[in-house]
Amino acid sequence: MSGKKEVEYIQLDLEQMLKEKKMTKTSKSEGTKTRTIYEMEAKYIQDILKARDIFKDIKEGDPVFFSAYFNVTSGGKKKSGPHYSLEEIRDAEWWKDKSGFRQYFDQKVYFYGTLKVTAERYDSTRVDG
Repeated sequence: MSGKKEVEYIQLDLEQMLKEKKMTKTSKSEGTKTRTIYEMEAKYIQDILKARDIFKDIKEGDPVFFSAYFNVTSGGKKKSGPHYSLEEIRDAEWWKDKSGFRQYFDQKVYFYGTLKVTAERYDSTRVDG
């Protein structure tokens, strides 16, 4: 036994959801970053949760945790990934600043099944030198 806690999770592939029109996406440039907002209708998320036994007893106001997963790309080509944990992405490359990944993992939110779900993403333009 490795001592690691097994975690139940649901993986949402944002790009696939866009293709299937289960979500909308808007992007806006903000200096060297691009802010992208994804929105999903509550009914879609409810259906996903109902399909998994672990979430069958979830109630309004219960806490749930969101984490991102990452693929590392360079020049438009995938180098590694997906990386599902904070430790994995921090160790995937030599990063100038590894602290920026913390914000994408174990984000506590409260379940309200009748509300639209909104996810936000910032992409940075890397400047070397």
